Amino acid sequence: MLDILINNYLLLSLLIGFTIIVSNELKNIKTERHDRIKELLIVIVVLTISGVIRDYYRTLDHYTMVVLITSYLCYMLRPAVIILFISLLSNRKIIKYISLLCIINTTIYTTCFFNSIAFGFSATNELIKGPHFYSSYILNTFYFLVLLSIVIKQYSAQNKLRTVILLLFMIICVGASYLDIKYYYVNLFDSVLLICGLQYYSFLYIEYNRVDVLTSTFNRASFYNDIVRFANKVTSVISIDMNNLKTINDTLGHDEGDKAIVTISDILLHVDPKNV
Repeated sequence: MLDILINNYLLLSLLIGFTIIVSNELKNIKTERHDRIKELLIVIVVLTISGVIRDYYRTLDHYTMVVLITSYLCYMLRPAVIILFISLLSNRKIIKYISLLCIINTTIYTTCFFNSIAFGFSATNELIKGPHFYSSYILNTFYFLVLLSIVIKQYSAQNKLRTVILLLFMIICVGASYLDIKYYYVNLFDSVLLICGLQYYSFLYIEYNRVDVLTSTFNRASFYNDIVRFANKVTSVISIDMNNLKTINDTLGHDEGDKAIVTISDILLHVDPKNV
């Protein structure tokens, strides 16, 4: 057990540190997007801990039920992590449809408790790959393709960096998945998912502080920062004021006022998505 803790010391330290930081930052935020981030981190924590426990019990020369349960959790939760990534970028309708495949995948791997259709372990703790062993890997690949299509569809100058980061993470995760298939005891995929997930959260948190939540345009802090960064390039600044906003708020309510503001920002983003 000590060897497993030593081998995973860096990973567990990273997990504990980021869990504390993220939990503290998110506990008072009630938006739907942040709720999904919480769900993502919870699933990643369970997946990582399951992988560490599985690593220990795989080193034994005899079979135990723990290695079966933890392996089952890993195969079941990996696609769920990617779905939660997709949910950060897409609407619930798409999530509803692709989640059905995740349910099918879970059903396939649940058979490990009765037979070896998906996988199992011998009395000497050797992995037995059934005819449906690669279902989780195939599903992960499909989800990555869905994520890629969403990223490309949403691509614009304003989220260019997010596109590059997600593409890089997908390449890294696919590579880790391939190594896991070829060298089963390497066990890279769970660790890579954790690291990529935490790094992506860090990026989203930084992005959240640069972009206005309501309009998705750059906020005042970004404006002042860019004025300094591009001091030699900026030759003019256009200021736009919206007429009758107070009247809309007073007569129709603040929700309608927000819609009016979003309409203006959508027009500006359509005209010049790079600089708004």
